[in-house]
Amino acid sequence: MADNLIVGNDGTNTLPGTSGDDLIYGFDPDGPQGTVTSISATRVASGLSEPLFVVSPPGDTGRLFIVEKNGLIRILDLDSGQVLPTPFIDLSDEIVTNGEMGLLGLAFHPDFADNGIFYVHISNPNRDAEIRRYQVSADDPNVADPDSEALVLSVDLPANATNHRAGWLGFGPDGFLHVAIGDGGSTPQTGQTIDDLVGNILRIDVDSDAFPADPNRNYAIPADNPYVSVTGEDDFRDRPAQSVAAEL
Repeated sequence: MADNLIVGNDGTNTLPGTSGDDLIYGFDPDGPQGTVTSISATRVASGLSEPLFVVSPPGDTGRLFIVEKNGLIRILDLDSGQVLPTPFIDLSDEIVTNGEMGLLGLAFHPDFADNGIFYVHISNPNRDAEIRRYQVSADDPNVADPDSEALVLSVDLPANATNHRAGWLGFGPDGFLHVAIGDGGSTPQTGQTIDDLVGNILRIDVDSDAFPADPNRNYAIPADNPYVSVTGEDDFRDRPAQSVAAEL
């Protein structure tokens, strides 16, 4: 059984594995947790609508950001135990929420404390996946600036299905943004090809811009992505600029 319990408490944590058996975010039956006879749940917030993800900015242990599928990101003040009345951001008028679509992911830049930048994964009105960048407002750290929007990446998904939309975002220890793109529901085989970005995990450098002439693509492809220079959607040697995407 596992002999090393690995836990975390905010976005500044990295959880590297060890050379032995690891148990991450769970009970080690051979450790002190092994003596428990029951698990209880404690309600920490109420009044939410379809919450599907929670995360805190790196080093921020006083707030919990709650992603609601309907397009709102709410803040739970961990000191008062109250959900702040004003949403951090409201994208409800810019998304579709049919089936598994909606506001699906949130990730804070590793340097969020200094630059106030964060990223969201949404289903746009065309039912495609968009990764957007926003910045916190200059006046209130609990409210984002909606006018700071910049499109980082867009991925076409089937318009005839509403499921398999994935949505998770997260920064790796390498500082690159990882993006889970679902297969869109109607084309499950697409994850078995590198000819499109659908059904894949993407890894992009959001601190660089390989496409300065294109305001809708604000990222670069890490040189060590495994499919760089391999013929496919991320192969930019013999393809037009609009075909350049990310790691598959």
